[in-house]
Amino acid sequence: MADGCFKMVTAMNISDLIKHLNINKGAVVSVVGCGGKTTLVEKMAEALKEDYKVGVAASTKMLIPGRGTYSDIFIRSKRECIQTTEKPGIYYFADEIIPSKLSGFGGYMEALAKASMDMILVEADGSKSRPCKGWTSFEPVILDDTTLTIGVLTLDALGKPATDESVHRMREFEKLTGIKSGEIIRESHLCAMVNSDEGMFKQVKTRKVLLINKVESKEQYQRAINFIDNHILKVDEIYIGSIKNEFVEIYKKDDVKTAAVVLASGYGKRMGQNKLLMHIDGKPMIQYVLDNVEKNDFYERHIVTAYKEVENIAAAYGDFHTVINTHPEFGQSHSVVLGTKHCSAECDGYMFFTGDMPKLTCETVNKLLKVFAKEDKIVVPVYGSNPGNPVIFPKRFRKTLLDLTGDAGGRQIIKAFREQVVYVPVTDKKQGMDIDTHEDFMRLEAKSDED
Repeated sequence: MADGCFKMVTAMNISDLIKHLNINKGAVVSVVGCGGKTTLVEKMAEALKEDYKVGVAASTKMLIPGRGTYSDIFIRSKRECIQTTEKPGIYYFADEIIPSKLSGFGGYMEALAKASMDMILVEADGSKSRPCKGWTSFEPVILDDTTLTIGVLTLDALGKPATDESVHRMREFEKLTGIKSGEIIRESHLCAMVNSDEGMFKQVKTRKVLLINKVESKEQYQRAINFIDNHILKVDEIYIGSIKNEFVEIYKKDDVKTAAVVLASGYGKRMGQNKLLMHIDGKPMIQYVLDNVEKNDFYERHIVTAYKEVENIAAAYGDFHTVINTHPEFGQSHSVVLGTKHCSAECDGYMFFTGDMPKLTCETVNKLLKVFAKEDKIVVPVYGSNPGNPVIFPKRFRKTLLDLTGDAGGRQIIKAFREQVVYVPVTDKKQGMDIDTHEDFMRLEAKSDED
């Protein structure tokens, strides 16, 4: 970062950003908007090229990359791309070459890229280097199997008149924002670019990420924060930073909305009875967990259960939404899927509790919530040397959670995304006890007597 630039405390470089966004093999990433799309695509491709065959294309036009920056270019009108190299690297795809530019990414080249590449990065619209634009009926061009759409936005145009110097496609921009040519561009106009059904995320049905680019000073950083705080932006995540200087910071709101999901469908076969209804110091085991969830600050509270008795206990609290599990034999993953489905789109994360942890404290839960608010990663408590529950998953793992099967629950996600896990030590080991057998229950009672 250049001297004098505002240093972001939790800054990430492009490689970190790629990991944070879960851009892996099979990804199809569309980049839309104004003010840095090409640079972002090029820098992401550069960071990925050592491990993957990265296909790069533009739905409109893209400058021909410099020699030595890519492995090959495939042009439909010049050369058939039937077999490409198996070596990792950057491979450009286009329908044709026009003076100094690659142009177009039609269905034929799209199919070839998907068949031969590990992932595809697409510049899905054009802005002619203007900081603002309007979108025609045929753009952005979002591929059907796009897994992630990144919208790039710069605040450079704020306070300047809307002219052909600052706006690409003025007529469409006027329709989109309500501004008239020559009027001053304000935050509300940029907000419309992001939120409008005819704006940068038009027809996007998957995860939407907004990156506010060209933030390279303390003043620009504060302006970006003010813009975000002053408007409701209809995206899943927001990042602030400078693509050119390769530093990006995820924007975290103070009011992180976390849903609590209590998994209470297990019967307890090794116990020989429904362990969640067994009494400890005069009340059912499940009630200790519900008390804990009730006392902490959750945006939503859900309980997934197969048992009427548990449903009745939860109903007495008033603010738990009960999800009935008609197939508890499908395993814990099925309960996770059911609970995740019932969490609203406003939730930033999901905290999964098991119903058999009566010694877990409110203080520990609150500690985990604070770590999640700061890190926005998978949060796992560790009791002594043993990782346990409750675990928090960011909302970007929603689809992965919904695809779970079997009885492993979220453990398979934690194993697959180790670089995105934060482990939080909990010194009091008994808080991590789950009760599966009579021996466990006897040890719990013994510890209760010691307390």
